[in-house]
Amino acid sequence: PCKACNGTSMAQHIPSQRKSTICAHCDGKWRAATNRKKKVFKSPPSSQQLRFELSKQSEHRQFAQSAGMLRPFLLLVSMHPAARCQISILLGFTLMTEPMWGDAHAEAWEILDKKGIGLRARALNSWNPWAPSLNWYQILYNTTIEAFGASESSQLNAQHSAEACNNATNPLLDILECQFAEKVAVNSRTRIAKPQKMKIDELHKVELVQKVVAKQQEAGVDNHTTGQFVFDMCYLALAKRDGSDYDALVSPEIMVEELAAFFGGLVHDHAPLFEEITGPRDPDYEPLFEAHTTSILMANMDLIHESLTFLGLTAHSRLGRLIPVILQIVVQKARLALHGLAIEDFVKRQL
Repeated sequence: PCKACNGTSMAQHIPSQRKSTICAHCDGKWRAATNRKKKVFKSPPSSQQLRFELSKQSEHRQFAQSAGMLRPFLLLVSMHPAARCQISILLGFTLMTEPMWGDAHAEAWEILDKKGIGLRARALNSWNPWAPSLNWYQILYNTTIEAFGASESSQLNAQHSAEACNNATNPLLDILECQFAEKVAVNSRTRIAKPQKMKIDELHKVELVQKVVAKQQEAGVDNHTTGQFVFDMCYLALAKRDGSDYDALVSPEIMVEELAAFFGGLVHDHAPLFEEITGPRDPDYEPLFEAHTTSILMANMDLIHESLTFLGLTAHSRLGRLIPVILQIVVQKARLALHGLAIEDFVKRQL
């Protein structure tokens, strides 16, 4: 029992110490970390603040540019800090103990390039310390081939893929990202039971849902790839929310609430998504997939975890760590699009 709080909690186990007499809550480091978390996980930024972060020059941005990783770097920068923390945990470490925590650019680069367990290292899958690191094109292409067996894009050697990634506005990168999302969506759908597929298709035909899907398409969201995947996973999560085996009734209104919550919350001064179609949101409704500012466990990531089941992946396998992270980065493009933003707007265009 903890001596500081008179046994309310148990003393923490610290491997480097033979015996500890206080619990984590009474430890000064815990309190400091909690206070820092509250500061970092504040409300989403304003549109102006987000644009500043995406436009800002830093050494980490230069590292990402040189490594051919500027697109995923900027997409990570645009995320809520809780989402970046959750992504780091998926990869096998936590940003909360890192000195740079709270610096969006430093966090994004740490996720991409942390030695041994960052995204580039996980994608490389090599114990050779001299093996060249991968760029974004290589990560997307190699992971698509390994996970799904084929890709519509061409395999490029190191020089040509580096040239493609040097220009972060290169349409080849956007195409490859869309192809990756499509593979995930199609392969996930093949594992969904026929009754659930029928219900999803019926829901798609409802006028309210069609208006929202059209709004997404108008904003630049590909409803055959990212949009379809998010719709399917939202439906399945809602259909089992009451503890049933994906049999609960999902109304069009609730479905639209979830889509708005999942894609929304990027900035605090943007009108709620789809409000012009649905009217004001129900203040008493608690969405499943809304980014919470107080928890790293509820950072718009449950939907990504849901996808592991339908892709036949285990949470701690290499692909089980890699695919959800890449997917979350690619899905972020849709969030930006629905808020009138695009990564290409914050990258110097090259001819």
